[in-house]
Amino acid sequence: MFTYNEKKLFATVLSFKIIVLILFVAFFGSSKLLWSGDALEYVDFAKNIVAGNGFSRSVNGVFVPAHDRVPLYPGIIGLITIISTKYFIVITALFQAILAALTALLVYRIGLFFMQRRWAVFAAILSVVEPVSVFMHMAILAETLLVFCIVCGLYFFLRYQAERKWVFLALSALAFMLAAYTKPVAMYVTLLPILFLAVDGRTAWKPLLIFCGIILLVAAPWLVRNYALFHMATMSTYGSKALCGYQVSAVFSVANRFVETTPGIAMAEVWKFARYRELQELCNRVSPTWMLFVLAREYPSAFIKTNFLATLGYLTTDGYAASASSGASGSPHNNYLTPAVFAGPAWRDHIKEAVAELSLFQIFIIILGRAFWSAIILLALVGSINLLRSRATRVYGLLILLVIVYFSSLSILGAAFAAGARYRFEVSPLLFLLAVSGIFCIVKKRWFFRKNTSP
Repeated sequence: MFTYNEKKLFATVLSFKIIVLILFVAFFGSSKLLWSGDALEYVDFAKNIVAGNGFSRSVNGVFVPAHDRVPLYPGIIGLITIISTKYFIVITALFQAILAALTALLVYRIGLFFMQRRWAVFAAILSVVEPVSVFMHMAILAETLLVFCIVCGLYFFLRYQAERKWVFLALSALAFMLAAYTKPVAMYVTLLPILFLAVDGRTAWKPLLIFCGIILLVAAPWLVRNYALFHMATMSTYGSKALCGYQVSAVFSVANRFVETTPGIAMAEVWKFARYRELQELCNRVSPTWMLFVLAREYPSAFIKTNFLATLGYLTTDGYAASASSGASGSPHNNYLTPAVFAGPAWRDHIKEAVAELSLFQIFIIILGRAFWSAIILLALVGSINLLRSRATRVYGLLILLVIVYFSSLSILGAAFAAGARYRFEVSPLLFLLAVSGIFCIVKKRWFFRKNTSP
């Protein structure tokens, strides 16, 4: 099932993750792994599930059923708390270390579809040693499980494309649906394999029927639950919540030129406007797609500017700025050392304010991080073009690229300026795959040129 090289890769990555986790807990304590409000919410869900209160939030002693989240990750935490309520944080982080090692193994296997073994190993290692990935693999957040499910679904679908075995198709559908049960952003990623199956002239209707049948079968319990409780046949409403909280406020702020405190999220100012309150009310009533259309129609230039800067931030924000200083998330270096700063008229003053907060070494680390991710994006573009040009690798390159575009687009359109390194982590293994493919392409062509022109 696993080759010697695969076992060696898995053991190496897992050992690295465990060592890093031990050092982190020893120096900072396990409570630091509860990194954000999302982590505390996952733990709250887990405790309520174990206590028999269903998938609910605790609000002033009352258990309120939730429809904006999905239950897989809190359910896993709940199972771990049954094992140990005292050490559940560390055990969860160890579980995620195993997932990270398995993800690296799957990245390696996907790389073998279009790269030599040593390059596939390089892509796998790169996906687990990048600083943001190192922390995210430990933090009590759903992203590590989500990334594993995405890469797993992608790998099995590519195996199906290569070998035409229905077991791989079934495993792919299951993995993608587990991703949808992990985070709402993955709800519609299954449309991509469905599209591939629908336009594939080599297959009949049976593979498409099998894939769609498994999706419906796995999704049915949660859809029925949400319809029974909230009269909505959807996996989650989190997309609307993020859109109303971030995209609407960002576009409205840019349109009215008062991005002065936190780029794009000047909440105290926007609520003073009657039109903003109307937009929020509309956002809570209509679909996210229609709300985006309303924003683009009413504020076209602000909508384009907001999402262009948000895209730049998503692709190049290193994530190291948040750890370069001990300041809180509202400090200038977190707010103004991103492309979002150019959304406001006083961007020069804001950059000076942010730079003044940091030492030269911290500024160097941040610049180095931006340069690194800019290079990764450019190399991924080269790798994508190279894969798409060859008929033998076109399917692999196209599906990987579409998965990246899907998750990136939803993150940017939903979170706007808040979409940074944490959101990009969802597709970072695939970006590293394409980037290493780009390096492989450049090195191979350069070697070929020298070989054929040498005397």
